[in-house]
Amino acid sequence: MTTTGLTFDEEKLVGHLRRLCRYARDFRIEVYGSFKTGRRVIEIRATPYERYTRDQLEAGFEAVD
Repeated sequence: MTTTGLTFDEEKLVGHLRRLCRYARDFRIEVYGSFKTGRRVIEIRATPYERYTRDQLEAGFEAVD
């Protein structure tokens, strides 16, 4: 097996993936790229899906009111 060194960005993405695989059943990693002030900017959003029953949401909304 050949191992290659990962860049900082690749290590960060793999870290997000490992964390989400460990703690979340369903998840998404969104990667956005843009140019800001003449530089390339990459934004990573690692987001687990959390499921709530309707009763839990209604109780939360009532507590906020």
